[in-house]
Amino acid sequence: MNNQDFDRFYCTAIKKYNDEVLIRKQILSRVIGIIKHLCMQRLSFRGHRNEGAYSLDNDEENHGNFLALVQLLAKYDPLLASHISMCQEKSTKRIEKLKRQGKVGSKGRDALVTFLSKTTISKLLNIILKNMMQEQIAMEVSKAKVYSVQVDSTQDISATDQFSIVVRYVLDSTVHERLLSIVPSNDGTGQGLFDLLNLTLQRLGFNLKYCLSDSTDGASSYHGQYNGLQQKITEAADHHVHIWCYAHVLNLVVKEATSCCIQAVSFFTLLQNVSTFIKVSYKQMATWIKLVETQIGMDKMKRLKLIGETRWSGKSNDATAIFGTFAETSSTVFVNLILCLSCISESENFDTKTRHEAKTLLMPFLKFSWIKCVGCIQDGGEGRN
Repeated sequence: MNNQDFDRFYCTAIKKYNDEVLIRKQILSRVIGIIKHLCMQRLSFRGHRNEGAYSLDNDEENHGNFLALVQLLAKYDPLLASHISMCQEKSTKRIEKLKRQGKVGSKGRDALVTFLSKTTISKLLNIILKNMMQEQIAMEVSKAKVYSVQVDSTQDISATDQFSIVVRYVLDSTVHERLLSIVPSNDGTGQGLFDLLNLTLQRLGFNLKYCLSDSTDGASSYHGQYNGLQQKITEAADHHVHIWCYAHVLNLVVKEATSCCIQAVSFFTLLQNVSTFIKVSYKQMATWIKLVETQIGMDKMKRLKLIGETRWSGKSNDATAIFGTFAETSSTVFVNLILCLSCISESENFDTKTRHEAKTLLMPFLKFSWIKCVGCIQDGGEGRN
């Protein structure tokens, strides 16, 4: 091979490489656009299954929102359609090769790069939604100089404690509140939470000395005077002020105030028992649905909710869902509830135990003192909300 042949081969290879890079950039641009669209619409990305590239030509399967949008755009985008076709072909060949080797259950794509996998989605989400947004927030906080933090934690579906960090700051005379990070927490003590908070802030360039205050709920790991998170932050920033979330404080005040009132306790216990009684059997539930459909129509079907224990406002909202309000009486299902219990207690289609329980639950609803209690609790609940 002489120099001219080599130069010609080299130029051809470079051109082919640059063309391939350009195509992949264009494919990636479309993928990023789909990801941004799903994020703005707050839609889930993945389906339960059927995410393999080899099955993308099967329109009868649910591939999830992300791949479904990819399929839709491919119908009008020749470049994306060609890319999907290539991915399907290579993925099918890989599966056939694994079958010949007896590795049917093998996972992974080897060297196949599709830009359509969950790995690509996760990486792009980290770049777009995490790194870029965190950098933007850090830049704004550095301009604002000082900031405050709000922290809380809760378990996800895998029982992992997720620690959320929210920052508040004033920039250009406007108060901003931003979710900075959600990180797994393996230590629920005040020191463990402080180390996690401090590590996250330092990684993003936040100086803890400029943290003016923190806001948490009343858990001992946050609110503790000696070993709580607020004390650990105070040791690092002596000017720091701890604020116990007023919504949590008010919730505790109302909860404790009503827990010593026998009428209020009886009220919510009865609502809980009625909801449980109707939901526990399909026969009771069928009676309820039939009555509601007859009285107010299926388009206004009301579900009986179990009374929440965490927030007192939830109890007030659940009571309003049953009894409605004076301003909107059409939203009430109170009458339907009485009719349902009465129907069950008098119907021979139910056993005597069920009929007796329905009648027992019905009696308090017919007392004037109990109806008066409803009005008092609703007035107090609306004021608290």
